Amino acid sequence: MQNNYCENIFYFSRLNAIGGVEQFLYYLSKTYNNFVVYYKDDTSDKTQIARLSDRVEVRKWHGERIQCERAFWNYNPEIIDYVDAKEHIQVIHMNYKTQNRVPHIHHKMTKFCGVSKIACQEFSELTGKECELLYNLVALDSPKKVLKLISATRLTEEKGREEMIKFGKTLDDYGIPYLWLVFTNDYRVIKNPNIIYMEPRLDITGFIQGADYLVQLSSSESFCFSVVEAEMLGVPCIVRDLPIWSEIGLKDRENCFVLNYDMSDIPVGDIYKGLKEFKYVAPKSDWGKFLDNKGKYDPNEITECTASTRFWDVVENVWREKGDIIKCNKKRKNVLTSLGLVDIL
Repeated sequence: MQNNYCENIFYFSRLNAIGGVEQFLYYLSKTYNNFVVYYKDDTSDKTQIARLSDRVEVRKWHGERIQCERAFWNYNPEIIDYVDAKEHIQVIHMNYKTQNRVPHIHHKMTKFCGVSKIACQEFSELTGKECELLYNLVALDSPKKVLKLISATRLTEEKGREEMIKFGKTLDDYGIPYLWLVFTNDYRVIKNPNIIYMEPRLDITGFIQGADYLVQLSSSESFCFSVVEAEMLGVPCIVRDLPIWSEIGLKDRENCFVLNYDMSDIPVGDIYKGLKEFKYVAPKSDWGKFLDNKGKYDPNEITECTASTRFWDVVENVWREKGDIIKCNKKRKNVLTSLGLVDIL
């Protein structure tokens, strides 16, 4: 039979997946262990309960009487008539006046404590009750490094969709925290809470530079711009074993991690640890033997085109009628042509 006596209890009807009271209880449990947390709601978050249970006892209230020295109430003291305590202390977590809320005050309360001066002040102004300042305890966990991954790819078979799923699962299995930005216009999304999908964009290098790794798990590549771009920015890549990588200057564990083609034996620990800084030089391009800058294109050169339909010209703020001759620079002509609004004269 459960012993319902304890020195201190904290009651919160529902432990949510996220929230200030949940964090308040967690930080207290990291420093003190002579209290029990009671909750009532069946929908209370199981992860929060498990986290608290590592340090203090957590009990679901089933209607039994509770005996304690002090009972601390967070928001609604709905079971106070079932708790025999020498002191009933209500913890004020909210700026009640600012939020136009009415605090639940029970006649059995012997003391009120607020988590900040403003919380105490607003509570006292509303109720006329004295409220003692008792700042929240903050006992930070030692932060774990979060791997920042990035991919810019279609989510097709040849681009390694299934291998991305396996790689993410492997990181999860090893308890590695990671955030994975995937720039794609592919709707065959991967269900992974650590992946954030981004719309494709042309200026992606800033995002690549902020990553720990670019991940490209294709089954075949003939060059792969995103890998070369990342390497030139000093960002190592995680790739599957393909012939192209050594050809363009990738070296396993020097400027990249080359995984087994079948994705076996992924070196998670070494990936999490990271690589030393490196310099990468892309393969020399010889396109200059075919191309030059004679007759260089000038996007600002004025030209003429004819309206192929009636449309509102957002630049000139006029209606263009079909057949109108429009003077504009070459760049705008190309844009209007791509929209099907003009024909080239």
